[in-house]
Amino acid sequence: MAEKYSSEYESSEYLCVNSCGAQWLLDRDSDTLREKGRVDYAIQYISQGMGYYEENGREYAVGPGSLILYFPRVRQHYYFRKGNKTLLLWTHFSGTACEMLNPLNESGVAVIRIHQPQEFEGAFHRLQNAHFAKEPYSDRISESQLLLLLSMIMQSASRPFLPGPNHEGLDRVRAYMQQHFQEPIDLGLYAGMCYVSRNRFLHLFKARFGVSPYHCQLQIRLDRAAEMLMNTPISVSDCAETVGFKDCSYFCRVFKKYKGKTPFAFKKEQ
Repeated sequence: MAEKYSSEYESSEYLCVNSCGAQWLLDRDSDTLREKGRVDYAIQYISQGMGYYEENGREYAVGPGSLILYFPRVRQHYYFRKGNKTLLLWTHFSGTACEMLNPLNESGVAVIRIHQPQEFEGAFHRLQNAHFAKEPYSDRISESQLLLLLSMIMQSASRPFLPGPNHEGLDRVRAYMQQHFQEPIDLGLYAGMCYVSRNRFLHLFKARFGVSPYHCQLQIRLDRAAEMLMNTPISVSDCAETVGFKDCSYFCRVFKKYKGKTPFAFKKEQ
């Protein structure tokens, strides 16, 4: 039986690109688990959409312009959901120059927000093109682009990202809530999308939108419910369940409080 090919390689050279690629994750969920990790380093960069990784039983979200950096021989568990339409750029690499990344190695996994994503992605694509070109000095070009990527990672990590009330992450959270309004509130997930603590996220969210995440989601659910009652023959009980309410009576009370009439009366008038 032929031995299965693996790109894992621990190089003693200055830098070595073991593998790299770009992938759209559109039509299915993707879940990667390596209990013992790899012998090389790994970068999973989110160009568009959303990525997730699990560490010690907790899920963390990684948004556009950010990456997951895995150190060698560290457990890896990252995944992507088809509804997020994610564009993933990835590479595995090794070499003595990787020692520059050691200050980021607190738990074997680091999430870095890149301050110049366009330049970073440009270098990533040049790395990929050179890696697959197989022309004279292509390996040197790919290695030089990898060195540039690692330098930009360290530069970004040395300048902590401090989001303000207008940070794009807050708008991304609200868009996520609109798409997943049936799901329970997950402050840990939302805070991770903005790269802040839960308490900081709550403060920033209310400063930007004037309401708490709970009331924002509630308003989204009630607006969706009103649209359904107005435009479809759906029953009130089915409508309540569809927008995320397990108790129809509670749904009716909340709907009346915010919309001025019961869902039955609202539907009857349409």
